[in-house]
Amino acid sequence: MKFTILKNDNINKQVERWELFAKLVPPFFLFGSFILLVFDLIQFDKIFYAGLFVFAISSVTWWFWSLFTVRYILKLMNKTTNTLIETKEELALIRKEVVKLQEDE
Repeated sequence: MKFTILKNDNINKQVERWELFAKLVPPFFLFGSFILLVFDLIQFDKIFYAGLFVFAISSVTWWFWSLFTVRYILKLMNKTTNTLIETKEELALIRKEVVKLQEDE
C-alpha cells in the first residue's frame, strides 16, 4: 500500500515536470533562436535541426513514459477491481450470516 502511494506521488511529480517542460522549453528555444538569428551567430538550418532533435528526443521519451504510466494505471485499476470484487463477495457472505442469525432468533 505504501509503495502504491509513493508510486502515485512520483507519477504526479512527473506529470508536473512534463507540464513545466512543455510550458518552458518552446518559448525559451524560440527566444534563444531568435536572438541567435538576429545577431547572425548561427544559421537557420542549424537551429532547425537542433529543434528537430530536441523535439524527437522529448517525443520519444514522453511516449515511453506514457506507455509505462498507462501500464501502471491499468495494473492498479485491475488490482482495485479485484479487491472490490472480493469485498463484495465477503459482504454477501456477511449478509447471509446476518439473515441466518435473524431467522434463528
